Amino acid sequence: MTLHCIDRIRAIKAELATVHGQEHIHEMIGDPPDHGDELDHLIRDIVVFAYEAGRSAEIRKVSESGWRKRADLADRQAKQLEPVIKAIIRSGKEFNPEIADELNWRGIKTRGGNEWAVSSVRKLRLRIEKLNNDKNSPSRE
Repeated sequence: MTLHCIDRIRAIKAELATVHGQEHIHEMIGDPPDHGDELDHLIRDIVVFAYEAGRSAEIRKVSESGWRKRADLADRQAKQLEPVIKAIIRSGKEFNPEIADELNWRGIKTRGGNEWAVSSVRKLRLRIEKLNNDKNSPSRE
């Protein structure tokens, strides 16, 4: 009976490890000398897996919320800077290094308060393009 329970708990633990990508736990857990200790050990590991799974869900939720907030701020900045970028392009400065130099010369900082780099301008222009494409595409209702 005890061996059957241990085998079942091992199977559940293996399932949890695979589902949550924590196979390394198997390496950390040695085989205890007697089955009673192993049963306690396996039950404790299942509780740890369950706790970590719940904690991961909480962390993902908070992380997604923070990500959305940053994305909203970046969208807002892109909308505000779109007319400036268009004016710079109309003045003959079409390439990202030229645009970065012009934004820096005008004293316009990135959302993080830094000077503009070529990569920041590229990301800004891609975001502006995406926002304009989203605005022009039919909504899916």
